[in-house]
Amino acid sequence: MYNDNGDDMELVLDELIHGDLWDYDLFLIMVNQQEVGRIVFRRASATLVSISGHVGYHVESEYRGHGYAYQALKLLMKHIAGLGYESIIITCDPLNIPSKKTIEKFKVLQHEIIDICSKEYPMQNQMAIYEIEVEK
Repeated sequence: MYNDNGDDMELVLDELIHGDLWDYDLFLIMVNQQEVGRIVFRRASATLVSISGHVGYHVESEYRGHGYAYQALKLLMKHIAGLGYESIIITCDPLNIPSKKTIEKFKVLQHEIIDICSKEYPMQNQMAIYEIEVEK
């Protein structure tokens, strides 16, 4: 569990998933003891996460606009730093302005937009890829 020093947000480890190529650490994003979304950390090499990223997050529509994704990612940094990572890859649709703003609040080491053709993202033809520094 990670919390924001007495704030009303915490991350609660929901599940550890062990896959063939990478492991997932899945957390619930909790605000005032209410689940508002989920955030996942994929433990894998930068090559394996080049399209999907090390981190994925989702905030339920009724809770969007409060900065919960940013706060959750900031809390998740403690977990990521504890695993020894110095930088991570986070990706998003280049047209997803709220997600881009969330990611760009961190120290961006590299950024590019690439063309993609992926069955995982059938409605998307480009991906914004960010390498960000892990906050310690």
